[in-house]
Amino acid sequence: MLLSSFRKKRRQDLFADREPARKGQFVSPLLEEWFAHWPVGCRLMLLELSGGSPGTLEAFSKLRAKIVVEDLASGLTDAHRAEPRLSVALQERDPFDLVFCWDILNYMEPAEISALGSQLVPISTDYTVVHALVSSLNRVPAQPGNFSVDDDGIVHYAFSATGDINSPRYSMGRMQKLFTGFEVDRMRLLKSGYYEVLLRRHRH
Repeated sequence: MLLSSFRKKRRQDLFADREPARKGQFVSPLLEEWFAHWPVGCRLMLLELSGGSPGTLEAFSKLRAKIVVEDLASGLTDAHRAEPRLSVALQERDPFDLVFCWDILNYMEPAEISALGSQLVPISTDYTVVHALVSSLNRVPAQPGNFSVDDDGIVHYAFSATGDINSPRYSMGRMQKLFTGFEVDRMRLLKSGYYEVLLRRHRH
């Protein structure tokens, strides 16, 4: 166990000083596994919190998904921004099955992450999954990226910002405590230096 933890820590440290990639793609086994258990013919309620993309809309429309876009990413790098809040209109919708946060948690303060979890609880169920990308790098692009999923389940990403900022490097233990109402269910470290994370509602 100690050797395994040491190797994992060494791997994280090797990624830490790497320059953040501006463009790329990756296959998501975590999402593939989740979709493999999704009931055939059952309508999916999807909430995307980092702005929508035509690719994602097209891919998920074939799954009879209802997609709602709530762009929290655009104002996260403003120096005097207000706390990101979901619109009141979301409370009137059916609960969401899947929430895409993408990389926005890397641009949020701890209190903002806790507040986001609290806002998601009323519009989720015990089976809702939140998908997020949490950086282990020392630096991240100055603004959140653009993400999309294609028909083959491949996630594509691109960052338009040219500069970098310090990364909060939230650990999974910290994320577990911060994300109110949810707990880390699955995670894996990508070659880009980002953790792909699935969070689920706390099991009582």
